[in-house]
Amino acid sequence: MDEIIEQTQTPENTPQRARNGFFCKGNTMAAGHRNPQARQRQAFTDEFLRIVKPADFRRVIKKLIEMAAGGDIIAIRELLDRLLGRPKIPDETEEREPINISIKFPPELEDV
Repeated sequence: MDEIIEQTQTPENTPQRARNGFFCKGNTMAAGHRNPQARQRQAFTDEFLRIVKPADFRRVIKKLIEMAAGGDIIAIRELLDRLLGRPKIPDETEEREPINISIKFPPELEDV
């Protein structure tokens, strides 16, 4: 059993965390930091998964692959984003070191 930080327990100073860092029963630190829409979202997700069967998912995925193979740019992007993950967009506020690029042309192209 986790050891609780020693305190006199009154409503004002109920122990907030155990020695392992977990919240204790009756803590007030986490109160109000819950997602108020989580229950609604979970109900929607449960209903969606009850209605949509694995065969439906397979049909949608096959169609997406067909569209991507046919050259549909949006389907290609969606497929690659789902398979490889979205590309990371660099933070514009962070400073980056300049990139030095040197190109060495073959002698026959140097005077062009």
